[in-house]
Amino acid sequence: MFGDNLKRIRKERGMTQREVAALAEIHYRHVQDMEACLKIPSVAIAVRLHRALKCKLTDLTKGL
Repeated sequence: MFGDNLKRIRKERGMTQREVAALAEIHYRHVQDMEACLKIPSVAIAVRLHRALKCKLTDLTKGL
């Protein structure tokens, strides 16, 4: 679910995985793995992502 939410919000913002990763200060492969539901982010990474995407943290965690 987190990965699906991340991908949907990223696309709504018109951003690439690399752009989100750069703003969140993580490697773009980590974003790819989260969107593919291969990895679950730590709370710290989830906070970085919500800030990078300028969305509510609950938007990313909806459905968990």
